[in-house]
Amino acid sequence: MMGALRLAPIARIGAVVCLVLFALCLLLPGAYLQNYGVAPDPGGTFMVQRAAPMFLAVAAILWVIAGAPQSPLRGQILVCLALFFAGVAVTGVYHIATGQAGPGLWAGVVAEVVATVLLIGLRNR
Repeated sequence: MMGALRLAPIARIGAVVCLVLFALCLLLPGAYLQNYGVAPDPGGTFMVQRAAPMFLAVAAILWVIAGAPQSPLRGQILVCLALFFAGVAVTGVYHIATGQAGPGLWAGVVAEVVATVLLIGLRNR
């Protein structure tokens, strides 16, 4: 299944998505929360804005790793990125299951699981 996939385009698409999420979280934190069925409040918007730079960092790592030659270090970085996305997916499932977020979060969870699987699958390619 992973045979036809290449890291560079997948990593660059992921980088652009993370860059958009960074801007959204920084500039429109209330909209980000509402997309997931969470009512914005000062504490929530504060935390979303504080977390925004994490998306910027992941975007930068994905962009840089897209051009890196295959190596053990590149593979380890991809595993670390996969752990990030898996962790975010797990927290998303938890927040849906406990009623803290609405069903709109499922789209994010699916994207995070896909990112996790792709990054793990491409770590040695």
